[in-house]
Amino acid sequence: MQQRILDSDTGALVYDVTTEPGKETITRIKKDDGETIASWLWHDFKSDIITLGRSPPVSVDAWLRKSLWPFQQ
Repeated sequence: MQQRILDSDTGALVYDVTTEPGKETITRIKKDDGETIASWLWHDFKSDIITLGRSPPVSVDAWLRKSLWPFQQ
């Protein structure tokens, strides 16, 4: 599945979002020059893995911690 995000003024490609299903389903977000800026590795039974920019991969559970009091550290 592919979704293209275009600039509303110029119609130029800004981001290309692609989900590649398979044994390991992965969603990638690429800039107009083809550089991957984020990826999401989907899992059924364990935490998904997200990679943002050049940062190391991190589990979504660690990245989006649940809290009884949201927006507090």
